Amino acid sequence: MQRRLSGQAWQAARAIWSTPRGPEEPAAAANPLTAPPGSTAAGASAADAAAINPLLQVPQAPKQAPKPGKPAKGKADEKEQVGLAVLRNIHMSPKKLALWAKMVRRLHVEDAMIQCTISVNKGAKILAGVIHSARANAVNNFGLNPSKLVIDRAEVGHGSHRKKVWFHGKGRTGIRKKYFSHLWIAVKEGTKQRVTRFVKPLLERPRKSMPPAEAQRFSKAQIASRRHTR
Repeated sequence: MQRRLSGQAWQAARAIWSTPRGPEEPAAAANPLTAPPGSTAAGASAADAAAINPLLQVPQAPKQAPKPGKPAKGKADEKEQVGLAVLRNIHMSPKKLALWAKMVRRLHVEDAMIQCTISVNKGAKILAGVIHSARANAVNNFGLNPSKLVIDRAEVGHGSHRKKVWFHGKGRTGIRKKYFSHLWIAVKEGTKQRVTRFVKPLLERPRKSMPPAEAQRFSKAQIASRRHTR
């Protein structure tokens, strides 16, 4: 659809097109619609072209000033220093491994290591190794304090599965799926205090010797008789 111009618009267009051009300016620069963006004709007659063609008169919205009281976020604020360790394709059910992950979540790293060490469960041994790797990554990569590390994330996910033949009664068989698990452990510095105190067994404790004042009260014969009565 062609747009017809009024008489005044035609006169303004003829005046622009009939202006004499210098030898340094190309012929195409006289038309502001076809002139290159950096030419003088395009910059000088931009207002005239907008007056001729009303479609070029596009209003621009004013720029909004930034709201006070909200400083811009830096890269240091967006990225938090966290030591992460991942172990994939664990030969254990996700449901069993999630019980141990729930137990150590939000605990101090030393408390979590003690809880996993004193247990004989397979999931506890796996979890202890991943926690040890996450603590090493936090200390070596980010320089975090190992005595202030807290387990921030302890997540378990489903992995692949294998199909096994499962025998039923009366000569029938079925299919049983054996699932694998993925484990994510993330540690970071926190204010959590240690609550677990590991007490050694009686045989591993250092033996206390008798004080000198108590040893003087008994003679060698009395000490020997006490040993004999025991």
